[in-house]
Formats: sequence, structure tokens, C-alpha cells
Amino acid sequence: MKNRIGSIIASIFLLLVVGALVYMFYVQTLRIRDLRNKVETLEINIETMEGEKTQMEGSLDAMETDLEEKNEEIDKLNDKIDTMDDNAGDIDAIREILEDNFKNNDNYEEREVPDNSQVEVISFIDMTSDELIIYESFKDGYNDEMLTAVEPFTIMKLYLYSGFMKDYETEYELYVDYVEGGMNWTKEEHLNFPEEDMREDYGIFETAYDMKVEAQGKYAVITWKSDYDNEEDFSYSFSLKKNDDGIWKVNFLPMQ
Repeated sequence: MKNRIGSIIASIFLLLVVGALVYMFYVQTLRIRDLRNKVETLEINIETMEGEKTQMEGSLDAMETDLEEKNEEIDKLNDKIDTMDDNAGDIDAIREILEDNFKNNDNYEEREVPDNSQVEVISFIDMTSDELIIYESFKDGYNDEMLTAVEPFTIMKLYLYSGFMKDYETEYELYVDYVEGGMNWTKEEHLNFPEEDMREDYGIFETAYDMKVEAQGKYAVITWKSDYDNEEDFSYSFSLKKNDDGIWKVNFLPMQ
């Protein structure tokens, strides 16, 4: 009897131990499953953060590129400001010359230049010191602002003087703007013209008299007479036009 009771107690104890082990295994399984879920969540978060990091790096690269472009633009603007500062003195000097020597009026009537031009022979190639200042200032960079308020007659003289000095680049820069398909040519073509095709005889410009300037709106025509080659009373004309900035420029083929 005692043996049987002892056997029953041992069996119950064994069941309790087995039950405890099964419970512990179950709890550990739940913990392992929970840990796996946390690990998977962490891995997803890590992937998300890596993606965000990649996007942020891309954004930073784009911002750095944009910053470099902005810095380049700032450098260019600073260069322009420096150039404008360098030219400011020249522009002021030219304006002072113009105020002292010229009268700019879009609607001025036909007039004779200079006084007693009916009898006095003048040369368009002879440059005054003021005109040479304008010529040299414009030649240094070809900034049209250097020609602000300069009258048609002076522009014509600058153009003729450039050709006379074989300064064909400055000569071209005094033309009106190039228009694709128009009666004009490019600067490259101009500089590559054969020397024999360029004007060599400036006689009619050095023996001028009875000169007149007619300007209306954005167009101007300069006429004169010359007795060069015994062609007394033969009249010549030279045409100019204002560009979009209101600056007088020489028409292509100005003596057609």
C-alpha cells in the first residue's frame, strides 16, 4: 500500500516537473518570437533610416552643387561689378567731353557742321583728342556704354578712323547688331576679308565740305561734297541707326 502511494506521488511530481518544463519552453518560445519581431522591426527601421540617409546625402550633394553654381554666379557678378567700376571713370570722362562738345537731341533739324562748312574743307580722319579718348575707351572691351550720347558724326569718324588704322575689329564693333539672313556679315567673316577688299583710299573723306547731318528718330544720314579726283559738287552720304539701347551705330554698307 505504501509503495503504491509512493508511486502515485512520484508520478504526480514527475507530471508537475514535465508541466513546468513545458510551460518554460512555451514562455521561451514566446520570448524568442517577440525578439524576432523586434529584430525584424529594427531591420526595417534600419533600412528606412539608410534610405533616408541616402536621400539626405543626395539632397546635400544637390545643395552643394547649387551652392557652387550660386558662388560662380556671384563671382561673375563681382567680375561685372569690377569691370563696371573700372569703366566708370572712362564713362564719366566721356560724358563730360560730350557735355562740353556735343548736343544730343533725337529730333534736331538739318544743320551744317562745322561753321562755314560751305567753304572750309575738313577731313573725317583727323581726330580730336576727345574723339581719340572715346575711340580708345570703346576699343578697350567694346562696351557700348562708352558710346552713350555720342552723335552720329562722331560715330562715323570713329568708324572711318578704325578702317584707316586697319583696326578691323573695332570697325566691325561699330556696326549695328548682326541679323541672321540680313544684308550683313559676321565678325569672323569681316576679319577674314582679303586685304584688297578693304577700303584703302580715303580721299573723299579727307576733302569734305558742305557737310550736313540729318537725324530723325533712330535714323541718321550724313551728307557732304568732295572735290577729290576733280569730282566737284559730287555728293556722298553715310547712314547710321540707333540700336535698342539708343546708341548710334553704323549701318552695314553705309554708303549704298
